[in-house]
Amino acid sequence: MSKYASNTNFTEEVLSFREESFYNFIEQQCGSVVREIMQVQDISSVDCLLEIGNIFTFLQLDSEELTPIKRKAGIFLNDGR
Repeated sequence: MSKYASNTNFTEEVLSFREESFYNFIEQQCGSVVREIMQVQDISSVDCLLEIGNIFTFLQLDSEELTPIKRKAGIFLNDGR
């Protein structure tokens, strides 16, 4: 099998990932913090991801509920939040 055919099959496979298979792939490629960031925003497929301009923008929101994930990601505002 040629490398091109293999890449095409992999691309098609990734595009079909939904929910847990998508999150597992994200965790393998990007780590658990990015997986959690995607889950918090309910980004559960490549289709959803492509509709988001910047998956990290929501971390700028002033919300106590986001503090744990901000700490995991190492993102803090000047006022300590």
